Amino acid sequence: MFEITPYVGASLINFGMKREEVRKIFSEYEPRAFWRNSYSESATDGYEEIGINIYYDSNDRAIALEFYEPAQVIFNGIELSKLPAYEAYKLMASLDKDIVIDEDGLTSFKFGIGFYVPFYEEDYMLKVEAIIIFIEGYYDWNYNEKIDI
Repeated sequence: MFEITPYVGASLINFGMKREEVRKIFSEYEPRAFWRNSYSESATDGYEEIGINIYYDSNDRAIALEFYEPAQVIFNGIELSKLPAYEAYKLMASLDKDIVIDEDGLTSFKFGIGFYVPFYEEDYMLKVEAIIIFIEGYYDWNYNEKIDI
């Protein structure tokens, strides 16, 4: 179970931790290192058994955590990973009046949380496919040119 602390991390994983530190925490699992895209500064570590991808900057420091099944993700005492998209959207809209909604999902810059729900507009009962939490500035236009998430 991963409990989100906005702009800090989730449970034992904090932003800014070195890759080696994170790998020690998940030492019972073998990470699958992969390049998210051609703009990535560093390889991503994926832990499919627990449902988490960890994104690193060029200094191998954690900058974003992406959760998917079977990960259990808690925020504000609510298990986000079990919510259908419309409930996740309703919850975040009640906490952040400036949420951003696009064709891929919802992002709250107030809390540093994003929900990936493709086809939400076609079926609002869809389950949230992935939840990302990120550092301050992760989606800034100049940084976003390097990382396309």
